[in-house]
Amino acid sequence: MTFNPNGDAIETVFYLNDTSNTRNVYSGTSLNLTSHTISRPSGASMINNILTFTKLENKSEVMNALASKLGLSSALKFYDVCSLTEADSLKHIPRPVYALLFSIPFTSTWETITRAKEMAKPPYKGSGPDEPAIWFKKAINGACGSMGLLHCLLNGPAHEYILPNTILSRLYERSIPLGPDERATMLYNDQKFEDAHQAIAALVDKSSSAENIGKPRRHFVAFIRGEDGSLWEMDGSRGGPIRREPTLEEHEDLLTDDILKFCMAGFVDTNSDEAVTLPLNSLSRGHLVNGRSEGVQPRTFWDPAWYGQDHWPPPSK
Repeated sequence: MTFNPNGDAIETVFYLNDTSNTRNVYSGTSLNLTSHTISRPSGASMINNILTFTKLENKSEVMNALASKLGLSSALKFYDVCSLTEADSLKHIPRPVYALLFSIPFTSTWETITRAKEMAKPPYKGSGPDEPAIWFKKAINGACGSMGLLHCLLNGPAHEYILPNTILSRLYERSIPLGPDERATMLYNDQKFEDAHQAIAALVDKSSSAENIGKPRRHFVAFIRGEDGSLWEMDGSRGGPIRREPTLEEHEDLLTDDILKFCMAGFVDTNSDEAVTLPLNSLSRGHLVNGRSEGVQPRTFWDPAWYGQDHWPPPSK
């Protein structure tokens, strides 16, 4: 039992010694000594001292539920996309589309190639109001779905529909001045974000988990429109956000032909849970004030230092 300076009890802490180190096990958690897993009250776990969330499925009902719980206006919705190569399959998607969220197979070959590419690039250091895209470095296992969601909601026109005094508005405001490592730490320690993710994960039908046994692991990648008008690939497991060509015209959204071919068109064409989009349903909602939602200030764009050929572009002279 620990006490504060006033002599009041704060929490019960049990200390167990193992061969590697001393672990603190808090009241309300359970310890699995075989796998070194500590179950947290939220339903998440500490596995080998790494925070691990329950994985989410890339389905519109899951993403809409989490977006609502985090604080997104109901004016914006996710919609399932079965194919990006057949025009008829896109007719039911309301326009404009502000983001694309893909679920792709996470293979050892893909991981090896990706890591090799990232090692050849300098570390990303972007931060501040001039950053064209807010990017989160992955630090939580199993959280790539909710991180992909954040990349969709905190960037581009979608962030105008963040409701004030919510988890999303707080993450948006706090993340802007922070660098990648500080953002990762902020998200890692955010209990409300953890609780929201786990609450939605607990609602998923358990039978769907059984259906996925034996299937390749899947990974989330988001595509968004940056403050500079460019198409950005957002993946927390990469070394930073990646700017893709071409630049979007003012009237273009992410379902135009030129944009789709840069968003893995042809890769997702069979399973309805492999991609969802984030379109705007109604311009009359979202509590807009001067073109932005209340509690969210507009950001200006300035090209940061040169990061690499397919990351930050060189500053224009």
